Amino acid sequence: MDDRILIGSAIVSIALFFILRSVMLWYWKINRIEELLEEQVKIMKLVYKDKLVLEEPENENDVSYIEGVVFTFPENLEVRERELIEAKSAKLLKGQLLAFDTYTKRIDFFEIPEYHKFIKTANRPTLRIVAIKE
Repeated sequence: MDDRILIGSAIVSIALFFILRSVMLWYWKINRIEELLEEQVKIMKLVYKDKLVLEEPENENDVSYIEGVVFTFPENLEVRERELIEAKSAKLLKGQLLAFDTYTKRIDFFEIPEYHKFIKTANRPTLRIVAIKE
């Protein structure tokens, strides 16, 4: 007898849940909003279908796909150093640059005016700009 009551109440609870769910979706117009959003996405795809073609980088080592960042790697750069520069360049903010010291192998962030002031005052001929975001 207890099993029947338990099963019956579970069935009634599930049915009640689905009925109340559809009433709430209708009341808050969630179903209509979803239909409109899907229609809007279809329209946007039609309007911008030419621009939606994504271009892949030509090779995996090409990091020029980081928007707004210009790279100038020294010729004698090791793979590990290049990977480190690529990783750090993703964190560059507008008006910043990455400088690589070829002697100490250190990579530093600089604001562009700060870098120029540093170069004028410090005697560091081994410091090279490797990435800049203007």
